[in-house]
Amino acid sequence: TTPDWTNVQTTVWEVIAELVSVTTKPKPRNAFSVDFPLLESLPLMNSMLASGALVRMLQEISKKSPAAQDKLILNDLQRLTSMHLICFTTASEHFREYEEGEGGGDKQ
Repeated sequence: TTPDWTNVQTTVWEVIAELVSVTTKPKPRNAFSVDFPLLESLPLMNSMLASGALVRMLQEISKKSPAAQDKLILNDLQRLTSMHLICFTTASEHFREYEEGEGGGDKQ
């Protein structure tokens, strides 16, 4: 709780989770749930960068989260990791096609 923030070693994730829980009605089961429709609506490069950053953040949060919330975080983390790898693979293919199209005539 907020009084403990100065007395106990508290991570920024715990502060955020508490703030979300206190200000959101009804109280969410997972303060860190991912808005997948939003991520999927982003342009490819934005989606790749955002999903990668969120993967890293959720990895850190899952190390310190309560067991009940941890399962929800891990479910999102698994789906997010898959999404990130798909975005990365697609972006790599686009980049490779672009390079081949740009310099295709020069490679002889």
